[in-house]
Amino acid sequence: MGCRMKPLLRLMLGFVLVASAAAQNIILKDGKVIATKGVRRTGDIIMATIELSGTTAAQPSPAGQVQAIRTGEFGYPIAQIYKIDFPEPAQLNAAAALVNSGKAIDAIKQIEPVLAYYDAVRDAPGSWWSDALILKIQALLSLGNYDAADRLASQMERIATDPEAIDAARVYVAAGLARKGDHAKALQVYDAVLNEATRPQTLAVSAANKGVSHLARREWEAALLSVLEVPVFYPRQEALMPSVLLSSARAYIGLEDYNRAKSALGELGSKFPSTPEGAQAKSELDRIAKLEKTPQSAK
Repeated sequence: MGCRMKPLLRLMLGFVLVASAAAQNIILKDGKVIATKGVRRTGDIIMATIELSGTTAAQPSPAGQVQAIRTGEFGYPIAQIYKIDFPEPAQLNAAAALVNSGKAIDAIKQIEPVLAYYDAVRDAPGSWWSDALILKIQALLSLGNYDAADRLASQMERIATDPEAIDAARVYVAAGLARKGDHAKALQVYDAVLNEATRPQTLAVSAANKGVSHLARREWEAALLSVLEVPVFYPRQEALMPSVLLSSARAYIGLEDYNRAKSALGELGSKFPSTPEGAQAKSELDRIAKLEKTPQSAK
């Protein structure tokens, strides 16, 4: 038999791939829209299950039995596809909420099935694979598992084909450099991504991390301008808000604007008390109290 696959095994594999990548429409670059009942990947071809012409939705026959819908499979090169209209997985919003409530492990459990679901079509336009992987990286960072987060970011930068996904991976790789003290190189990457990317999630992550690097360099105004881009321009990126509030508070402290710093820390402590950032709110408030008593030590 060599490497030939048995028909039953091939049929079972096809079923698994279709089930793991259900879609509504394939939109081609020439504007044509293909209504599908499911897709699967084979090499550089997306195989679409399509209802054949002349058939209608399943209806009872005169004998009272349901007639099956006739379908066929047609292949479309990925290079000709503008987008596959995958619905947004509900698990993504659920996972972001879990990260913000300090339940990063539960968030990863929500994300893993999504990653498995889209793995076969991760480089297809419209796939939610990169979005899910980014959320997993954020969850790992929330847990303090920096090595695992850095490995995933490097993997994503290496295998992703979507320019937006590559830009997002570059941001997290740069964040790893920043944690090792190379803020100058990290800032170069953040600026490049902010100039090139268009996806709100990527832009928000880049702005938030850029602010952290400016904080490390004691560049308070630049840090504040960077992190405040997130709530102003990307308010849906809730998973970043604990980091944004903590970074903005620290920037305000550096600027000796203690009232705004306390306001940010108050919001952090009340909205995200179970996050690692929320746990740091009290220590930052204590630091402000000391600085207010001895202003000269603020510098």
